[in-house]
Amino acid sequence: SDGPLQVAAFFAKDDNVMAIIQQTRRRIFAPLVSALRSGLRPQLQQVLDRGLWVPTNDTLHIVVKVFSAHPSLLDLEVAKRWQHISEEQCHKLGEAIVTHLA
Repeated sequence: SDGPLQVAAFFAKDDNVMAIIQQTRRRIFAPLVSALRSGLRPQLQQVLDRGLWVPTNDTLHIVVKVFSAHPSLLDLEVAKRWQHISEEQCHKLGEAIVTHLA
């Protein structure tokens, strides 16, 4: 893609992590939202509901690292020196990170 490179871990691949997330939603998040809603007038409850978005399980993730030297994020002087990184270079970087973390 033509954007900042990031390393992310998707939680849906680990059943134990998903169980923790579901338990946390049930025991902490749902009661919190319920308590918030109970103190609001119906009109404000609707505002809260419209602004509350819970992602689907397959999209739950954490970003471990963002390499943000993309020209869209840089000031003009630095962006002038920016170079495109090929797909091969991205794979080499990924292999180097895995090796470094092993």
